[in-house]
Amino acid sequence: MPHSAAAEPCAAAGHRRAPRRLSGYAGARRRLGGTASRTLPGLEVAPLPRDSLRMDQISHNPGPRRVGPVEPDLLASAVFLYAEYLRGLEAGAGEEADDEGPEVETRAVLDLLTEELGSDVATTLNLFMRVTALQRLLTLSPPLARLAIDDDTGGLRETALVAAARLDLHVQRAGSEGVAEFNVREFREALEDG
Repeated sequence: MPHSAAAEPCAAAGHRRAPRRLSGYAGARRRLGGTASRTLPGLEVAPLPRDSLRMDQISHNPGPRRVGPVEPDLLASAVFLYAEYLRGLEAGAGEEADDEGPEVETRAVLDLLTEELGSDVATTLNLFMRVTALQRLLTLSPPLARLAIDDDTGGLRETALVAAARLDLHVQRAGSEGVAEFNVREFREALEDG
């Protein structure tokens, strides 16, 4: 049956009718001729390897993340609360304590900081990471501990609190575990400059 100009107004004007579009997977397969490895003008579509990431997967970034600063007064309060928590653990453990001391329950410390300081989740986590990184740093480096701790009061010097509050904290992840650490050189320089 012949086509007439009245039947197709676009043809009379010199235009061609646009091809019918199919949606979804069927449309893509038909436009690609049934395979997913053809080259279209300006677009190359190739099959993806099985081990490539799906759209809903999150790729792991192995690089260290940095945690932002906090107010020194807020960190001083967190250090005090953490020290009180540790004293309570030691008193409760009594003679049963081993050489390593009582085990710190992260959830209990986070709850304590949140309740006492009224901080949000992000700030509470930041404070916890800073307090534990400071404890680890001063425990593992006696020369830094001598610079950071006031001989008269036995507490942290102001410069140590400011350094622990302001310096970048680097978080390294290993599987489901993570550890936050200060840069030892930066921390030492901050203590010596202050």
